Amino acid sequence: MKQLLNRAITMAMVLLGAGVIGTSITGCGGDDPVEPVDLGSSKVTFLHANPGRSSGVAFFRADTMQVGSGTTAYASFFNATLPNAERAKYSVKAADGTTLRSATSAQDSAREMMVIYTGSATSDSLVIATSQKITPGTKAAVRFIHAAQGATARDLRIGDPQGPAIAQNVSYRGSNGAYITLSTDTESLWIVDPSDSTNNREVTIDPQAGEGYSIVFIGAENPVDPAFGWQGLIVADPD
Repeated sequence: MKQLLNRAITMAMVLLGAGVIGTSITGCGGDDPVEPVDLGSSKVTFLHANPGRSSGVAFFRADTMQVGSGTTAYASFFNATLPNAERAKYSVKAADGTTLRSATSAQDSAREMMVIYTGSATSDSLVIATSQKITPGTKAAVRFIHAAQGATARDLRIGDPQGPAIAQNVSYRGSNGAYITLSTDTESLWIVDPSDSTNNREVTIDPQAGEGYSIVFIGAENPVDPAFGWQGLIVADPD
């Protein structure tokens, strides 16, 4: 009788231990729901800079969420507030819904981001330019982005083609990366071709204290329509 009682107690303890262990595993399982991390949101600038596609294009976050309304015309841009992400996909589509190009990048509130559709009628690209935001105080902040396919590397200089350099030797789809402070009494900037001065382009500017600007080099060489020729586009950073 005593042996039977001991065996019953032993079996009960084994079953109790299995129940405790089983509960522990379930509680630590990989299927538990994980709360999404809120990374906040920030403004992104979208620019149509492809002279080879004069018709409007539409920008998207991922493939299905259209950013902005309708289509964006050449040399036009807009800003949109979007959720930050460690990796986000952006795409551009033709008016008929055909996806033209896509690209991915991290998006966060510490960086100024611009999504640029550029290229030509036969070769296009979606470029994402990001730069660390700065507080210029009583000055303005400027960066340079090269988005003119077929054009050689360019400099951006203050005042005249031989003036102080904001950026040097920036190639297509590139930028100088960091913002450079600029005096608010500056009246012009020059996009300079170091190899051929006839390709230089002046950009008239009225910089405001505390504001940031992107000078984007766009266009094509000797187009049929001069409106699609090389030019420097001033894009004010969103607030």
